[in-house]
Amino acid sequence: KEYLELPAGYIEDKEIPLETAKRELAEEVHLKANKWIFLGASYMTASVFKAKHNFFLATDLEEKHGKGDPTEKITIIKKPLHDIIDLIMDKKIENGPTATGILLADKFLKEGKI
Repeated sequence: KEYLELPAGYIEDKEIPLETAKRELAEEVHLKANKWIFLGASYMTASVFKAKHNFFLATDLEEKHGKGDPTEKITIIKKPLHDIIDLIMDKKIENGPTATGILLADKFLKEGKI
């Protein structure tokens, strides 16, 4: 099954979350951001397996040419934020961290924090 999701990935050895976000943005959608805003973090579940998700909003974007991860098949889709929220509400985006990140970004934008 194919999923609609935000660029994401695992933190590699000695990386901090922002470095991971920058690397994944470049690898997955071939972009570089000149401004980064930390939106918050959440855990996937309260069970034994604790996967922490750090959310960043990347702005002031530039195209970055390079090769992505050859093990990932990625199709880049660009949509206005309100359309993406509709996809979440229509259950077409089923990835929890993606929905969380989109809703956090929407709230920050609506509150003028960005």
